[in-house]
Amino acid sequence: MRAQPLRLTITPSLWRIAATTLLSLWLASCAGLGGAASPPSIDRAESLWQRGDTAAAAREFERLADGNDFSAATDFRLRAARAWLAAQRPADARRVLTALDGAVRAAGATLSPAQQNGRQLADIDLALGEGQAQAAWAQLAALKEPRDPAQRECLTSEGVARIAPEGASYGDLQLLAGSRS
Repeated sequence: MRAQPLRLTITPSLWRIAATTLLSLWLASCAGLGGAASPPSIDRAESLWQRGDTAAAAREFERLADGNDFSAATDFRLRAARAWLAAQRPADARRVLTALDGAVRAAGATLSPAQQNGRQLADIDLALGEGQAQAAWAQLAALKEPRDPAQRECLTSEGVARIAPEGASYGDLQLLAGSRS
């Protein structure tokens, strides 16, 4: 006796179920490939900075700025601008600083003294990054001496150090800036 072949009749509803299942599996596999974006992390941003991946650090600082209050967001935007400048991407630094200025205006707020100092230093470093050394010297000459010793140290150790002699004090920088502008 010979076995009869099994005949399976596929109804339209069975086709819909099969198509829906396959589509769901395909979409799930696509989502797994890209992975969900992890939340921004200060530790990750600083680790990227330390490893020299300053462009990735800048992106992480920008993500951190987007999810924080005004003061913290300002600090993160300043750090993002510094990271973009370290990555030799002054256009991105300018974009971040422009966004910072817009956020300050929109909030009707003012920057803290430390943030004002950081903003001024970012402008000096941006001018240097854009090849405008004379503008950087003029901005440096216009800086007022910070009261906080840590801010004074920041002034001589940040981007300004690229145009200042090693070990220059704030007064030295002022004298140099005055003689060059």
